[in-house]
Amino acid sequence: MKNIKYFLIKLLIVLTLPGCEEFLDSKPSKDLVVPVNLMDLSALLDNSSVMNVSPSISLISSDDVFTTESGWLGFRQDWERDAYLWRKEVYEGVTFVPDWSLPYMQVFYANIVLEQLEKINTKPSEQELYNRVMGSALFYRANAFFELSQLYTPFYSWNDKTEGMGIPLKLDADINNWEKRASLQETYDQIASDIKAAAELLPDKPVFPNRPSKQAAYALLARMFLASEEYVQAELYADLSLQINSELIDYSYLASASTMPVPQYVYPIPFDNPEVIYFQQLANDSFHSSELVFVDSTLYNSYHERDLRKQLFFYENFSLGGANFQGSYTGTFMKFSGLAINELYLISAESKARLNKIPEAMSMLNSLLVTRYETSDYMEYMTNSQEEALQIILIERRKELLFRGTNRWSDLRRLNRDPRFAVTLERSIGDKNATLIPGDSRYVLPIPEVELDYNDLEQNP
Repeated sequence: MKNIKYFLIKLLIVLTLPGCEEFLDSKPSKDLVVPVNLMDLSALLDNSSVMNVSPSISLISSDDVFTTESGWLGFRQDWERDAYLWRKEVYEGVTFVPDWSLPYMQVFYANIVLEQLEKINTKPSEQELYNRVMGSALFYRANAFFELSQLYTPFYSWNDKTEGMGIPLKLDADINNWEKRASLQETYDQIASDIKAAAELLPDKPVFPNRPSKQAAYALLARMFLASEEYVQAELYADLSLQINSELIDYSYLASASTMPVPQYVYPIPFDNPEVIYFQQLANDSFHSSELVFVDSTLYNSYHERDLRKQLFFYENFSLGGANFQGSYTGTFMKFSGLAINELYLISAESKARLNKIPEAMSMLNSLLVTRYETSDYMEYMTNSQEEALQIILIERRKELLFRGTNRWSDLRRLNRDPRFAVTLERSIGDKNATLIPGDSRYVLPIPEVELDYNDLEQNP
């Protein structure tokens, strides 16, 4: 274990410093111990501070949040302020961009594991562990590629095979071999291929929620297909994942177990949440912990007074400017960005509605929402209209999955293509006004300039 920890420290140094190719050009040092057995490789992937963290810019740029001028000025980093106002040069002068570098660090770890697995002679008694480690590496790589695709590539629709530039698909651990940008089609093909291969290898459920599983792989496929408008596949994999486990928390139990309203800084969602399929959280940036970052007022006011989510997810802080969010599935102030059963219910419901399976769609939605109210207070949604069903489901999706980063940002990119659901975002900070219209090029972030200095990549428009 000492060797693996030392290896991780060296990796972090290599990946976060410019000119890291010089490190690899030198002869290997005897004190750099590469993991060579299955337990070491498993330990490398169990490094949650790297592997279970996702980009946070998708939350600050979404319409889930707003802040005051004091809150905006209090953000520690310039890129946070720029992202909040959707500025084009969001990374100007930034030498380390975690939203880009962190997913590629995960890809690097995964590729090291996959390459080392090819060199291991596995005993029959180790086959289960071998499969889990390989499946996990493929899952982590696919998840990182997907997160990157939602930030740094144009929207992709699986059905019309949208053309455009994807991301560099790094499939080996040699950082001297850097890839050009793949096409959008190649990017999504690689993501789907990795996840499907992972699903064949992983156990149905994990021992620990920070580890991938077959259920998590199916859930990630459902999320990816929904984000790319492939609703047949989204429904298929959401339902396959729910067949493994479909347990939901009864929020009335959480409400009765706490003082109402929930006191400030008491997090009502348990850490051992049975809805969590795969644990992941957004990177910890200063806006996460600011008292002056509030939930969007229109969104907050959309919750019915008898909706237990309004009581559990927020505490009112109107003297400072609004209501703060405290309903994260991490059980702390950190924001959950992983995969959970409630998301699968909503993916399944929307996909069924898109496919004109209205009774099944509404049944799936009602099965979720009845657990968010006292049973006697809940009135089931009923409709035979596809458009009304979609309107209802998308409103409830917004209310259920807020503050989860990629979910809302991906939804904005996807739904803005449909005039029925498109929204124009507006923000004001002092004398600074910003507007983000549907289809705006700023829904695609620029590749960090520091990355372009070292790799011959084409910049986004």
